[in-house]
Amino acid sequence: MRDDEIEFRGRRVELERGSDTAEFRVLVDGRPIAMTFTETESKLSNTRSGTRTVREPVPVQWARASIPLPVPLRLDSSIHNDELRVRLPLDHHAVEGLGTVVHTSDTVYLRFGPDCAAVEVDLNHYTDTSS
Repeated sequence: MRDDEIEFRGRRVELERGSDTAEFRVLVDGRPIAMTFTETESKLSNTRSGTRTVREPVPVQWARASIPLPVPLRLDSSIHNDELRVRLPLDHHAVEGLGTVVHTSDTVYLRFGPDCAAVEVDLNHYTDTSS
């Protein structure tokens, strides 16, 4: 199996790249499935943490990441409560200044139901300023 494929209950899950280097869609057994796209922002600091929705969930044919997709794609997967969850790390930076290191990353999270008929796609922008 390739790094950009996952086997789940005898079904092959993969990402297909679009004409734009940041576009993708999810295929199950070679066919596109229904996708809902959400964009979120998560922040962690010494005083608080939280996640807010930047873009409300909308149905899409093609999802668009914040930056071009990495080559090769490396999908991390796990199963939680009978759901397939997939993580696609896009970017990570660490910047040091004034005695603090700020970590930022962009990650695409995919959450499938038990039948893999549809997927929720979340593009998450993460910032950690805790020390």
